[in-house]
Amino acid sequence: MFYAPFDVLLYKEGFKDPDVVQPDLLIACDIDDTTPDDERYMGTPTLVVEIPSSSTRRNDMAYKLNSYMLGGVEEYWIVDPEAETVMVYTFNDFDIIEFKVYSLEQEVRSLVFDGLTVQASEIFKR
Repeated sequence: MFYAPFDVLLYKEGFKDPDVVQPDLLIACDIDDTTPDDERYMGTPTLVVEIPSSSTRRNDMAYKLNSYMLGGVEEYWIVDPEAETVMVYTFNDFDIIEFKVYSLEQEVRSLVFDGLTVQASEIFKR
């Protein structure tokens, strides 16, 4: 598990050069082979979490969504503090196979990590 600031070099299907992103949080299951130093990760994260702010909202919800999908990420969570929702995108074969929005009263579930659940209200506790 890594958290920002930490560079991720994400190679997208059909593109020569990688996107360089800094997710707020990521879980990588291929860490031994893809982290040559402590400053960057050059593999494909399994799960990425972004927490948009007013200045990053458009980037997190459009550009990064596309980058993560085409980069082979399996699951992307957008934890939106403004709307108090968690959007979960699950990808397969470079396409969205499931999308769900969770509200405060709901339990957020990962389709990729069996048994990974978190009460949405716990995410937004201050």
